[in-house]
Amino acid sequence: MENHGQGFATKLDATTFNPFWYKTYGGSGSDYCNASVVTQDSNLVLTGHAASTDGDCIGNNGDFNTWTWKINADNGNIIWKNFTGVAGDSTSAFNMTTTKDGGFLLGGIVVNSLDPLLPPDGYVVKLNSNGDTVWTKKMGGSGVDYFLGLVEKNDSRILLGGQTYSPDLPGYHGGPFNTQRFRHYTDKKKSNTASDAWMVELK
Repeated sequence: MENHGQGFATKLDATTFNPFWYKTYGGSGSDYCNASVVTQDSNLVLTGHAASTDGDCIGNNGDFNTWTWKINADNGNIIWKNFTGVAGDSTSAFNMTTTKDGGFLLGGIVVNSLDPLLPPDGYVVKLNSNGDTVWTKKMGGSGVDYFLGLVEKNDSRILLGGQTYSPDLPGYHGGPFNTQRFRHYTDKKKSNTASDAWMVELK
């Protein structure tokens, strides 16, 4: 079966930039890494999406899901992995951050796979330090909405940032808001559509 893409990680020598190790992760489908963070125990957690059910993606239910996995920084071996999604939909994490309790927050997009006329929403996932899903949320309006950045504030509230094309969201004013980074994730047909930067705070 043709391979459609895999995530990868490499560890480099700080002086020579020569690799200590290089590893790819995934199966025979579309499996990507979009972000990574250093954990409290000095290992790494990576996130993106997985469409495979074989290879490193055994345990995925067959949908296009958010895939998060922890690796050993000394050798790149997988310690744990998590597949989180919405039944019948496609989800992907575009960014992530650590939390004070040792867990992880993921932000990205959820797309209704059964009804292509329904626009994507922003998608947020909280994992604990063992890689277990604590909660998920999706939010948005009548247009395309997604998150590209997130942070846990000092008061433990969550601040999310992304882009919205939804005129029914509070505060929407029609832009213009476009950067190359944000345009990369949007439908090219919508490149001239008014949009706003979008920020959400969660308790």
